Amino acid sequence: MADKTPSPNPDKIVLKYLNGGVTYRQLEAKYGIDHARIHYWVQRHKGIRPDRTQEYEKAKQRKNAIAGTSPASAPAPQPPPLLPLPPVDKEKLKLQQQLQQAQLQIALLEEVIRIAHDEQGLEVPKKFTTKLSRLWEKTGK
Repeated sequence: MADKTPSPNPDKIVLKYLNGGVTYRQLEAKYGIDHARIHYWVQRHKGIRPDRTQEYEKAKQRKNAIAGTSPASAPAPQPPPLLPLPPVDKEKLKLQQQLQQAQLQIALLEEVIRIAHDEQGLEVPKKFTTKLSRLWEKTGK
């Protein structure tokens, strides 16, 4: 099993994800935090999901009031406050999403070609001459 490093502040994990080059699953393996939890943190940072910490606290207080216990007798652990994070470059995120989409399309097409070859015995010819190779042939470079 992989060595788990101590869990840093959620803000640091969100920053690592938003800076790119790392997936939720990689962060899960590194810090031992469920990828769905990291996904939730990222969405909350982007404003997609609201921070419901205050709502949960009010619900606990109501539950304690109904049960007849005071908050002093049943203290709830407080989550660390979220640090303000730098704004995310929207253009960078858009390009990362486009790259991911292109990689998925390439993988899909490669799988279709493999299935056509394996199951149907079809040979899909590859286009060997591209614009760059034709240019190279003309110039001799």
